[in-house]
Amino acid sequence: MIPVDHTLVNAYFTDNEKSIVCTEWQSNTEDEAFRTYTFNVDENNRWWRALLKHHIDIEQIHENTYNRIRNMRQTYENELKEIAIANNEWDDIFGNRQADHDLLIKYINTGDGEKDVFNLKLKLFEQEHVFKSNNRELKSELRKAKTIADVLKAYLKF
Repeated sequence: MIPVDHTLVNAYFTDNEKSIVCTEWQSNTEDEAFRTYTFNVDENNRWWRALLKHHIDIEQIHENTYNRIRNMRQTYENELKEIAIANNEWDDIFGNRQADHDLLIKYINTGDGEKDVFNLKLKLFEQEHVFKSNNRELKSELRKAKTIADVLKAYLKF
């Protein structure tokens, strides 16, 4: 829905297929209410067409989605840090290179979607110490990992 007398504050995709968009609106009236509407991305959907025609372009929606995910990830990482500190485990995890890596993995959200695992592997193979490593067994172990936890376990052996 495109509300009347409102200003678009944000619009972003809510799924990997980019088939659903969430829009956030601020009322231009005295109540300054904040409203959120979610709808399907479809050329036959009048709200989608109106959003693109009058309020925002598709590139900005993609950028907003990327920024939202990045901000959510940063918030998530900060919360993990706070939990580790609150449990007096920060030094155990990050205090030295001989850290208890199983403890670190305990704090990782293992969504384990194939795409997430693949993207994580790509990022890790780009790390200089992995890229330049001649240890074919470790690289193979990292390549064959099926879950985020397994990817991290393999990576931490480098």
